[in-house]
Amino acid sequence: MSATSTGTHTTRPMLETLEERNVPSTVVGNYDNGVWSYTTGSGWSFLTSAQAQQLDVTDNGTVYGKFSDGLWRHTSAGGWSKLSNLNVQSFQVTDDGILYGDFGASGVWRWNTGGGWLQISSQDVATLTVSDADVFYGRFDGAAALGTWRWTASDGWLKLTNNRPNELLSDDAGNLVGRFSTYIMAGQQGTWKWNATVGWSRLSNAAADDIDVSDNGTVFEDRGTAGIWRLGTATGATFQQISPFDAKNSTIFALANGDLYYDWNSSAGVYSGWVYKATTGWVKVVDNSLNAFPVVTGKDGDAFFDHGATGTWHWSPTQAFHQLGGKNPTLLVSQS
Repeated sequence: MSATSTGTHTTRPMLETLEERNVPSTVVGNYDNGVWSYTTGSGWSFLTSAQAQQLDVTDNGTVYGKFSDGLWRHTSAGGWSKLSNLNVQSFQVTDDGILYGDFGASGVWRWNTGGGWLQISSQDVATLTVSDADVFYGRFDGAAALGTWRWTASDGWLKLTNNRPNELLSDDAGNLVGRFSTYIMAGQQGTWKWNATVGWSRLSNAAADDIDVSDNGTVFEDRGTAGIWRLGTATGATFQQISPFDAKNSTIFALANGDLYYDWNSSAGVYSGWVYKATTGWVKVVDNSLNAFPVVTGKDGDAFFDHGATGTWHWSPTQAFHQLGGKNPTLLVSQS
């Protein structure tokens, strides 16, 4: 990968001025001629002609990328800098730029600008989630560390359970939400939450097909033939059904602010996009004729889309579904 690169985008993204936001949303994509980033309010930036295998981005637009020659970091002020020659299997970054990487047999490592690299485990993690509160959760399948674990810089490692979730998610406050269906005792399946104050609490015993969690802690379950359900953040809240429809051909995406984007795939293979708000219910935001998938979510309740040959598109609570430009991205990430 080149730390500096030149080139032109085959179809240069269109620049447009969007509404002001407290935390601008940034989407980063890998395109046919390299990596580009788009930030609401300021438009597109060309970052490199190298092809990324994985990307992540922080609240201030710092980009982390896995390339064929290692792991790199890009800032608007300093450009690209190489963090590691090793092959990272996967990584996640907090909103302020602390990176946790799964390096397979080399274990789990943490990187930040002040301290550099720190190996926090020699074990190979099966799946991980990282909270913006700088809390790491990992599912380990090896005999030496079998189970679900938590790590923080202040407390080190804490084993939470021998059970292992099929999905592992966290919110911005550092709470863990897991969907347990396979590697758990009979009768204990369902959606569980762990936080440092009360430990484990069972949110639902439904056999959900999929779950997702908003940055603010709102939990959504796709229960298949039983529809879609939402658990708000108010004290004493319980799951409420927000759609009775079978979501087996659909995908749910929790937005940062507690709303839900629902990518409906009809039996005819035609997508339409819907957003659910607790205050107003459902509204269609993507027309059936516009197949846009996959979806990545930004920081202020918005979403970005891969719209095939027409490139990258965007929807926000104050702007209708609209084209940002570019060609079909092979990789697309945002901040949530």
